[in-house]
Amino acid sequence: MSGCQTSAFGWGHPDVACTHKAIQEIYQDVDDPKLISEALLALMSAHNVRAEYDQSLRLGSELSRLGESVDNPAISYMPEGPLGLLSYVRGDFAKAKEHFDRAKDGYDPDQHLPLTRLTGYDLRAFASALSSLFLWLMGSPDQAIATAESGVEAAESAQHFDSIVIALCMQSWVLLMRREFSDAAQSAEAAVAITLRQKLRFLEGWARTMRGLAD
Repeated sequence: MSGCQTSAFGWGHPDVACTHKAIQEIYQDVDDPKLISEALLALMSAHNVRAEYDQSLRLGSELSRLGESVDNPAISYMPEGPLGLLSYVRGDFAKAKEHFDRAKDGYDPDQHLPLTRLTGYDLRAFASALSSLFLWLMGSPDQAIATAESGVEAAESAQHFDSIVIALCMQSWVLLMRREFSDAAQSAEAAVAITLRQKLRFLEGWARTMRGLAD
């Protein structure tokens, strides 16, 4: 249910956050570390988008401790992507790169691809897509576009439409900053087409914005 809400309304919608919180409470009752970790990750993503960074950081620490307590690296890995976003929006690009690199290097499709139903995005594709933006800001335009392309490839490999749109929009953004307007428009048009075909209303607005900026 939370995945459907995320695609329809966006990560930060109050109903999405409430659903994630309810899932977390249910999973606490069954005392299953894997299920609890999934709920914590989804709730952390919702807090990040709502700019509730202190809550997100607290949940990230809780998630890391949970993974350590049950000796499960797959769980300890989960908060790396959201923590990378948190570091990025706070202006700590070096720390963001550390988190995103760990998110990409520690990705396990069997363990982490199913999490898209809760977060609304694939963790590896998300890390690559966001990395491309701050790499450009750090003065590495060629590395930025290569990383953006890796993000699109990762999203397509995951076969997750929301992630593909996110990656294409980030790729378009980097191309815009490189003043490669024709290629930027092409990436944005591909993103718009997917949102229309899959009825991803929340992401459609972002994709159309990137298409307009490319004109």
